[in-house]
Amino acid sequence: MRWRGTWLLNHGREIHERFQQCYEAARCPALRFDGVDFWVDPGEPIVQDISFEVWPRKTLIILGASGAGKSTILRLALGLIRPTRGSVWVGDFEISRMKERDLIELRQHMGLVFQEGALFDSLTLEENVVFPLVERLRLPFRQAQEKAREVLRWVGLDGHEHKLPAELSGGMRRRAGIARALVTEPSIMLYDEPTAGLDPITARTIIDLIVKLRDVRGVTSVVVTHQMNDAFRIAETQWVRSNGAWALVERTPDETVGDVQFMLLNVGRIVFYGSALDMRVSAHPYVQAFLGGRVVEEAVRR
Repeated sequence: MRWRGTWLLNHGREIHERFQQCYEAARCPALRFDGVDFWVDPGEPIVQDISFEVWPRKTLIILGASGAGKSTILRLALGLIRPTRGSVWVGDFEISRMKERDLIELRQHMGLVFQEGALFDSLTLEENVVFPLVERLRLPFRQAQEKAREVLRWVGLDGHEHKLPAELSGGMRRRAGIARALVTEPSIMLYDEPTAGLDPITARTIIDLIVKLRDVRGVTSVVVTHQMNDAFRIAETQWVRSNGAWALVERTPDETVGDVQFMLLNVGRIVFYGSALDMRVSAHPYVQAFLGGRVVEEAVRR
């Protein structure tokens, strides 16, 4: 059955090349939902009529209370579940109709960061990051090890390679989760509540790293959160290159228009979709309730 193995290898290569061509040329959204519903029980839909698009190297921030359907959207984006109605696209692939073996190939262009990092407890930090390179990409161990160490340096975890997850702080485990997702060089990163349970200083470190991935590496970002401070920091900060070095700078809400979109869910439906500036001044009752009056009043005074 050697011919079949060769066919699968060539077919996988075709999927990667087709995605990269579409992504690099920005000929199509990196991720698109078109009229998506998902339910297990028809009487209790989890998400309804979800439509949005995220273009390459841009950011979508998905907001909502617990149970609003945020994490379900990430599962649909990865093809882990299929929509009951509508379609989900990654690049120019309609993943809601793809075979699982093709989805496995396409998922190599996507990275997922879980709330708690989801590290293997019995493996060291370095072994956790090496794992997807060896198991998924079949890289030789030495090459995988070098790449893992490079990524760990990039997220500020060099010197901790041989520690177990239990020996790391919460913020370090989140950075480790980002490193493991990043090591395969995905074009699209999905973050599921990346700062949940962290103190404000550590949370800011994680957010600044997410922004760095977007601006320095050109990664498309989809961030699920209910933390408004984190959401606005993602939108209103930017890494810029100056005198040969990267620096984090603030930008005004109107400078974020087109780069970052906010989507607010309530009971599985979109109640707001737009820029940071539009969200700050929105008169929608649920948006005001979610933001809190202080944020809206400050925006008006500007």
